[in-house]
This record gives sequence, structure tokens and C-alpha cells, in this order.
Amino acid sequence: MSNVHSKIRLRRVSPLGAGAICAAITLVFTIIFGGIFLLIAAAGMAGADAADFAGAGAAGIIGGLIAVVIVYPVMGFIAGVIYAFMFNLISPMIGGLELTVSGLGGESEEVWKDV
Repeated sequence: MSNVHSKIRLRRVSPLGAGAICAAITLVFTIIFGGIFLLIAAAGMAGADAADFAGAGAAGIIGGLIAVVIVYPVMGFIAGVIYAFMFNLISPMIGGLELTVSGLGGESEEVWKDV
């Protein structure tokens, strides 16, 4: 594998691909931070004296976490599609995004020269 650095210019991004990536990243962050908030809420409920409301509070927290795990990635997908669409509109005006990659050499460098 070659250690040659090449510069390529990114001029277009697939909106559906960008949406899928943003949804996946949002899902990962939602699970991580949702789990942290779930632990904090459970600790707060454990310290509360209102045992009558503990079941309803737990159900609300779990239900809210499930809703957030569904809603946030959908919003991330929509945002990714919008960002890619805007990039595709603006990119021709400013010349795209220059990326430096390594490991390209020979024929593959010509393929990636003006992406």
C-alpha cells in the first residue's frame, strides 16, 4: 500500500447516505446519553419517598426513553438529508470540499481525482 498523500475534491454528497449516517450517529448518542439520564432519573426516584408514584414514574421514564430512541434518529436522518442537499447546492459555488487521502496510487488516484 502506498503512503502517497493525494488531494481530492468532494463535490456531491448522497442525501440518503448522509441521512442514514446522521441517523446512526444520533442513535448511538441517544442510547449513550439516554442511558445516563435513565440512571440519574432512577437514582432520583429511588431517593424519593413517594412510593405510590414510583411505578408510574418508571413507566414514564422508560416510555420516554423508547420514544426518544425512535424520534431523535428520525430527526437526525431528516437533518442529514437537509445538510447534504444544502451542501450539494452550495458546493458548486465554492468549489467543493478538499480532502487529503493516503494510500491512493496509480489508477485509483485518477478515479478519485475529481469526485
